[in-house]
Amino acid sequence: MLWFAIFDRGTTEPAPIGVVAGPPLEAALKTAFGSKTFPFAGVDYPASIPGFLEGGDPQGSATMASDLTNAANSFPNAAIVTVGYSQGGNSSTIRPSRFLPPSPPVSTRLLFSWAAYAYPHSTN
Repeated sequence: MLWFAIFDRGTTEPAPIGVVAGPPLEAALKTAFGSKTFPFAGVDYPASIPGFLEGGDPQGSATMASDLTNAANSFPNAAIVTVGYSQGGNSSTIRPSRFLPPSPPVSTRLLFSWAAYAYPHSTN
């Protein structure tokens, strides 16, 4: 089975997958499943402090939704996993639903240090 991970990094982390959670997770998944069965892509968005304070960057959410749609169209039989770390948790869970069809092509969500949980009164 083909799995496809789309990773949304934390605030101020460098593109495409940051340095804290992204690289170790990518390495672990590729070791466990192989790079051909578990492609790993990062969401291209600013990951800025203003986006964090807003409860997740709207551009990141729109980009995540676009990436999900593209992955589903490119790999129709793949199980798509969204992964979010910190602000990326906000952008990969709550906000993309505003840009996706009613049945988004996501089989699993994995969150590391979800900022919306730490700050429940954010705009999410």
